[in-house]
Amino acid sequence: MLSPEEFKRLTIQQRFNRLQKDGDFVASRFYQSFNVHLFTLYGFYVEIWQTISLGDVAYIEVVGNDATLREYTKDIDLNKDLGIGR
Repeated sequence: MLSPEEFKRLTIQQRFNRLQKDGDFVASRFYQSFNVHLFTLYGFYVEIWQTISLGDVAYIEVVGNDATLREYTKDIDLNKDLGIGR
């Protein structure tokens, strides 16, 4: 188990390996020329940024604010998705 600070000190390959082994996928979104994938890892959130055109991993970063997490939920409408009237 690692803290967010310890995770940040790993190389990108080590981060990727750790996410493959212990991370849980949560959601994906698009941002500019990237597919961004959100994972939980040891009680914190991590994003993997992949280029859309090549699929290469450009960044793997700890999510440090709630605004980033809201990007994954902004289009969710549970009432509509579940067919519940308002």
